[in-house]
Amino acid sequence: MTENQVYIQSDNIEDLPLMAYEGDIVVIVSNEEAEKAIEKLNNAQVLGFDTETRPIFKKGVVRNVSLLQLYDGSTAYLFRVNLLGLPNSLKKI
Repeated sequence: MTENQVYIQSDNIEDLPLMAYEGDIVVIVSNEEAEKAIEKLNNAQVLGFDTETRPIFKKGVVRNVSLLQLYDGSTAYLFRVNLLGLPNSLKKI
């Protein structure tokens, strides 16, 4: 661990203050919305990235990603890839 990293033990998590994201959230469900968001994301210096997939409770079963989340420092863009697929312009990011 470097000097700037902080380690929180699982026993101490309940003692931390409860926080919520207060920034903008844009849910993307159409190709038009996706292209507008991608244009903004292409100008970002750094992106946060996360995916969501329906849980699986059987060994050997695989599911596709249903939600792709990208954050540019001010707005969280939630791409419903289960509805619109994965546009090429989004793949390039």
